[in-house]
Amino acid sequence: MSTPNQWGNNQPQNNPQNQWNAQQAWSAQPAGGQPGGQRPGGAPKSAKSIGWPVWCYLGAFLLTLLTSFLKVISAKMDYGIGSAEMGVNWWGKVSASASAFGRYDTGGSYDFGGADYVVFSLLILALLAAATYFAFVRNDKLTGILGLVAAGLQLLAVVVKLFQILGESFFHTGAGWWLWLLISLATLFVSLQMFKTGRAGVEQKFNSARAAAQNKQQQNQQQNSWGQQAPQQPQQPQQGQPNTWAPQPQQPQSQQPQQQNPQQGQQPQQQNWTQWQNPGQDGPSNPPASN
Repeated sequence: MSTPNQWGNNQPQNNPQNQWNAQQAWSAQPAGGQPGGQRPGGAPKSAKSIGWPVWCYLGAFLLTLLTSFLKVISAKMDYGIGSAEMGVNWWGKVSASASAFGRYDTGGSYDFGGADYVVFSLLILALLAAATYFAFVRNDKLTGILGLVAAGLQLLAVVVKLFQILGESFFHTGAGWWLWLLISLATLFVSLQMFKTGRAGVEQKFNSARAAAQNKQQQNQQQNSWGQQAPQQPQQPQQGQPNTWAPQPQQPQSQQPQQQNPQQGQQPQQQNWTQWQNPGQDGPSNPPASN
């Protein structure tokens, strides 16, 4: 006689379909046991986020290129019967306009032949473009060096043009001069920090300054909130309601109600009931004695 199977019919069977499904599920798993089909190498390099130094140098390059077409030096002359205006941009291009008797306007653009303007502009733009590239590949030292050279040349061009117009009453600096001055100073500061500490040092300083500013702001908000809060007064009881906050006077022991034993109150009631049944007897009736 064979014993019954206590565990039921749960033994694996040699089913070809189950073996095929298990083989496909095993082959679908990524190599190396990494979930989600991720590759062992991680994210590709092209997916890396662009850091802030790239945006800084790219912005300096674009701003330098756009503002190079503005006037560096401008002049305006009045000669009684009319006026004349002249301007030079960073590419050595001179634009002039004159008006006679307030009725006729003539304008033109002439090649001033300033090769130094073109050389300075092209060299500065090339250095800024190279600094942008090395900032993208995360070479902080070389990025800082190229940025320092570009900012130095840009600042030198600004200073040279300023000395050229000193002592001239009708010449003054234009918008292109002021913008290049600001761009060169900003690029010089960023490049100096990149050369000294790298992007990690700059980020650490920025985070420390931001945390200090946030802590100071939170302290000011807490002080303002504490000053605005008035001291809370205890709630006064309404008329006709007991004051639960005031201390209750203690009653003397003689006035305190004593707790009675419930069995003591049951004896008089039982005695009255017996007297009502036997009105001729003062006490409880005794049963007659048997002969």
